[in-house]
Amino acid sequence: MTFDKNNNIFVVISEPRTGSTVLTHKLELIDNVSCQGEIFHPDNIHSSVTSDSIPTLQQRQSSPIEFLSKVVEQTYLQRGNSKLIGFKLFFDHNEEILKYVIEKKTPIVLLERTNKLAQYSSLKIAQKTGIWNSGDTISKEQEELNKKRGKKVSFSMIEFIGYSLRSSYRFKSLIKKLKKSNSPYYYMKYESMFDAKEWENMINFLHIESANSNINPSYKKQNKGSIFDRFSNKNYAYYCCKLLMTIPFIPNSIKPISNIFD
Repeated sequence: MTFDKNNNIFVVISEPRTGSTVLTHKLELIDNVSCQGEIFHPDNIHSSVTSDSIPTLQQRQSSPIEFLSKVVEQTYLQRGNSKLIGFKLFFDHNEEILKYVIEKKTPIVLLERTNKLAQYSSLKIAQKTGIWNSGDTISKEQEELNKKRGKKVSFSMIEFIGYSLRSSYRFKSLIKKLKKSNSPYYYMKYESMFDAKEWENMINFLHIESANSNINPSYKKQNKGSIFDRFSNKNYAYYCCKLLMTIPFIPNSIKPISNIFD
């Protein structure tokens, strides 16, 4: 198969704390597939290709499309068995690249976490502790600070509503653009990521010949137990969420899902 960097790429579009790292690693473990991380992260280039073979952050900033082309090219050269190359992109990473992949009709896997309360609490914990993935290492100072302060975070109803509205709007807005431009995309929920049928549908969308749904990277769930136990003011969080469930004019997209109260 001749590799065509315009036709043999895909992108995972999502937000932080949606399981996107797990998804990209699952894809990375498939034969003939290479899935890069956040190559457009504001502060770093999360790529498996050697850093001296791709442009710098400054060059990426001035020519993002050329940068993407170079990363894809080097991925293929360094991992010649890859017939399909992907990367992860968050909504606020690079507007030019987002427009570019839509215009080029690049296949998009759109990953959303519909439990916004879980996503919100997970984001606040990651921001507080500096631990974004289970394998992350942190400084001794941060480690001591985490021990002193603990992992629990404070719930703010206004902040949560704003966060949920922004998140829901991003996905709805992008889906609208994709439909309007007739661009190929596959919508996947975090909550069904490990469902065998969902996995099969996604790999069929990407035209991957075969992939075992049981392929799982060695990642541990970071925040276990009740969602409300993540908050230092958990009673307040609980009653605020209960209240949101009862208000008719509050959009369903930001109402906490009912089973979190079980």
